[in-house]
Amino acid sequence: MRARSFLMLTAVGLATGCGATVRQAFQARLDATLSAPPPLTDRWAPDATLYLSPALLQDGVSTALDGLDVGAALSLPGVSATPRLHVERVVLRAPSAPCGVCLGVDGQLRGTLEIAAFGLATRTGLSASLGLDVGVRTAAADDGWTVLLAPERLTDLDLRLDDAGMGSLGTGRVRTGMTEALLDRLPPLPALHVGGDALPLRDVRVQAAPSGLRVDVRTRAPGDATAVPAPVVDQGWSARVATGSVLALVRADLFRQGPVQHGVWVDPTSLQVEGDRFTLGLRLWRPKGGAWWRDLTVTGSVRLQRATLDLVAEDVAVVQTSPGARFADPIVAMAETRVLASLAQATLLSLPVRQTQGTGDGRATWRVTALHSEGDTLVATGTARFGARAAR
Repeated sequence: MRARSFLMLTAVGLATGCGATVRQAFQARLDATLSAPPPLTDRWAPDATLYLSPALLQDGVSTALDGLDVGAALSLPGVSATPRLHVERVVLRAPSAPCGVCLGVDGQLRGTLEIAAFGLATRTGLSASLGLDVGVRTAAADDGWTVLLAPERLTDLDLRLDDAGMGSLGTGRVRTGMTEALLDRLPPLPALHVGGDALPLRDVRVQAAPSGLRVDVRTRAPGDATAVPAPVVDQGWSARVATGSVLALVRADLFRQGPVQHGVWVDPTSLQVEGDRFTLGLRLWRPKGGAWWRDLTVTGSVRLQRATLDLVAEDVAVVQTSPGARFADPIVAMAETRVLASLAQATLLSLPVRQTQGTGDGRATWRVTALHSEGDTLVATGTARFGARAAR
């Protein structure tokens, strides 16, 4: 009896001493998670990267050009011409002259041309070959950043009429007037919007990539995690994000919400995704009273839904505890089996995988189709649909 009492007293003393250490450790974790990150330097390293394939860019540029209103009359002395064109084909190429970050675009357009000259009016079929050098830049918005394609120079404009007897509009003052008017009617085209509540950002930059475009991102996640360039893909897009940054953003959101039941704070510490399975590390903190922490490993299934990617727990195990944790909170220790059972079969994390941006012909729907871990990063691939197809 005396031996048991001595052991209990020793354990209670150990738990009390460890409780202060746990409280200090938790407070340091809380402060580091919620503190504002330091200012970025000009040579900041990304913790997320995005690659846009040539096929995706061509589809987006084609939809944007097809939606442009070029139907207003183009007036020259004694002549007005009203083209009504739609895009048949767009091909990316190298820019015609050195520039910052830019793309060359060749387009084939087809439609009609209504001509009014000296009181006479006629209409004929019109085909156009259009060459553009397009600069790529970013613009900050209230909820993130927009990547813009801004026409910088018209490198080619070849207009051909079905009625050869009407002459060519590809020469002389008519061509000059149409060149100026077309450039005036080609505003910066929004190609992509990144950021928002789910992905708060600090900065974005764009770079030319093999046959495509790379977007580097620095999120507001604390820490110095980085991500190498996203893999090059032939279709759609790919993204690579530092797992540490994902966990830091989720952790910050959970900490802002405060403790869950029994004053317990949830702290995600690791994540691995392989196929349709995941392994998630969690630390449960209880900084009050007899303070303690418990490290859990949660395994389960990855379920890709239409609008979300859900991590659904199937098994939970305690892998480590703070010294004296069971004595520090014997009631929770006694109910530990019930606590772990309540975590099983729960949807621990639900990430949006489908986002629609813009409206009307400028609408784009981005969707994640696959996700897996590579080292200390998460790699996603997906598709994008533009214009009327974005709704499907």
